[in-house]
Order: sequence, then C-alpha cells, then structure tokens
Amino acid sequence: MNSTNDIEKIKSELEHITLVPALEYYDNPCLIILDAVMSRSRVYEKTVVPKIKYFKENYSDINTLEKLIDTIERDGPENFAPKYLDYRFKQLGQVLLDTAMVFNDNKLGIDDLESMRLFAESPNFYKDIQKVNGIGIATARYLAILLNVDTVKPDVHILKFISNALGRKVKEQEAIDLLTFVAKEMDTPVAIIDNSIWQYMSNPNNTDIKSKLQNMSLEELFVIKEYVKDLIEKKS
Repeated sequence: MNSTNDIEKIKSELEHITLVPALEYYDNPCLIILDAVMSRSRVYEKTVVPKIKYFKENYSDINTLEKLIDTIERDGPENFAPKYLDYRFKQLGQVLLDTAMVFNDNKLGIDDLESMRLFAESPNFYKDIQKVNGIGIATARYLAILLNVDTVKPDVHILKFISNALGRKVKEQEAIDLLTFVAKEMDTPVAIIDNSIWQYMSNPNNTDIKSKLQNMSLEELFVIKEYVKDLIEKKS
C-alpha cells in the first residue's frame, strides 16, 4: 500500500524536473526491439543512439518482424550485431531474435506495430516476454512504453530517483506502483513522468551534486549549509 507521505515526497522531488511535452515513437517495429534490447545496462546516448542511426541509414529495408527474424536466422545470431549495427557484441543477435519471435508468435494478423502494441497491452505480455533470456522487468516495461503503453520502466535511474526522494531503497514493483499512483494524482501519463525522470537522472550535471550530498555525514552537511547560506547573502 502506498503511503500518502511517500507520494508527497516523490511529488515534491518532481517539482525540480521539467516534464517532457510528449514521447516520440518509431514507425519501424524492428527499431523498437533494437532500442529496448540494446538499452540494457548501456549508456544510451553513447551506444544505442548511434547504433540505431547506423541501422536506419544502412538497413531501413528491414522493417518488419518477419524480415528481422529472417535476416538474423540467415546470417546467424552471432553475426547480426557486427554486420547490421557495426557493434561487436555477438550475443545481442540471439536476444533480438528471441524477442522478435515472441512478438511474431503473438501476431494478430494486422500490421506489426499495431499487433505489437495490442500484445504489449495483453495480460500475458510481461510473463511471455520475460521468458526471453536477457529480458527483465525493466526491458519488458520499456518495450511496452516504446509501443505507446503507459507504464514505468523501473531501471537504475528511476529506482535511484525514488530511493533518493524517500530516503530508502525501493524495488522494481514498488517503484512502478508508486510512480503510477503519483501520475494519477498529477493527472499526467506515467510514461511522461518516467521519461522526464530518466532524462534528468541520466544527465550527470543534474545528479552529481545530489549524489555527493546523499553520501555526506550530518556534520559535513551542516558545513555546506552555512557555506551556501553565506554565498546566498553575498549574491543577494
């Protein structure tokens, strides 16, 4: 059960963040899978963004689940990333193949994007997609977000933000529940709040100072407090 105190603490912390106006979505189903799978434990801007760009510029004709599956099976999973993403991570191809096949096995006879979205909204989606070796709760939720499902991706940035706000560690499901409740109170899509937190927390300029303060002793914080107070008075 979410306490009112926890909800208010998170809402207070969100006041320091500018919410993104809207999310952008891919028109190629293959890019959804590539983005989500490559995002696992990697620096997004340095790894995922340039690899997605490389694929779009060189292999835009691979634009259906069937084409992606056929390409990986033809060239071999271990060769897909080096050849089609210019990325030396041979194990990636198998995860991409397995993920694409789960979506394809649950295809509803309509276009891929609409079929994938409907599957992502279904009761069995998270259970089925997390059967893929390498797909955990955060990646599963991120796949859903990329398919325009309003949910939370409880990755390291979201967990850290909520943990900092509450002054205690939270687990993935609690983070999802808390942020979903906050979104309802704010009358804002939770995926918007999720992405806004991610944008904020993934920027080291926003988090370095807070992280240092979190690790300081009470005595050190009092010294900082007096120093900041003097600075404010001098600049006022």
